[in-house]
This record gives sequence, C-alpha cells and structure tokens, in this order.
Amino acid sequence: MRSTSDVWAAEGAIDTPWNIQFVEKFAYKDEDTVSFDPLGIVRTPEDLEAILLVNRLNYHLTKKLDASCEYRFLRQEGTDIDHFEDGLLFEASYAIINNIAIGAGFNFTSLDDDMLNTDKDAKGFFVRLQGRY
Repeated sequence: MRSTSDVWAAEGAIDTPWNIQFVEKFAYKDEDTVSFDPLGIVRTPEDLEAILLVNRLNYHLTKKLDASCEYRFLRQEGTDIDHFEDGLLFEASYAIINNIAIGAGFNFTSLDDDMLNTDKDAKGFFVRLQGRY
C-alpha cells in the first residue's frame, strides 16, 4: 500500500475592544492511497478529502484568564467514506507567562483539530499547553 497526503490550513483572529476575540480555522486534507494485492497485479485506488472548520469565541475575563467556546465542523468524503460530524468544545485557559497559557476543557465530539491523526477519539476532558504570538 502506498499513501500520500497533503494538508493545508489557515487561521486568523480578530480582537475587539470589548474583550472578545473571534478565531477562525480552516483545514483541508487530500489523501490518495493505492492498495496492491499480494501478487502486485491489481491496483485499488482510494481517495479521501476532508474539510475541518473551527469557529472559536474567546472572552477575556481578565488579562490572564479566558473562557472559550468552539464549534467544530468536519466533512469527509472518499472512496469508501461519507462522514459528517460537528459539535461544541468549551475551555478555560490561564496565561502563565506572556505567550504561554495552560487550558482545560471538555470536547463534546470526537473531533480533534489535528487532521493528520484521525484514528483517535478526542471526546471528553482535556488539558493543553498553548503558545501564543
């Protein structure tokens, strides 16, 4: 089996004067796989296209503490898959120094924002360390 994958992503944020920040993330994945039978005679091409869209709203409670809500949308289409999933994520984060924050929250879906790792279920509580610039 031979597989190639291309992932493209873009992210942007807008800060408002009312302590609210809007963040948008878009990612696109194109994966092509060719499977061979044991004798190498028959090739079976498979493809997958995935789109991930994340809408995030951050509310700056203080200079160091944020409350966040995300809506995630994932659409996967391919040779043997047609999948759609969406849902919410809530998080609270605390800036431990200027550009580093620690956060904890709950993901109500199995969606992970890492499109290269699609085999794990991300539903449930999480803790993460974030770098900001």
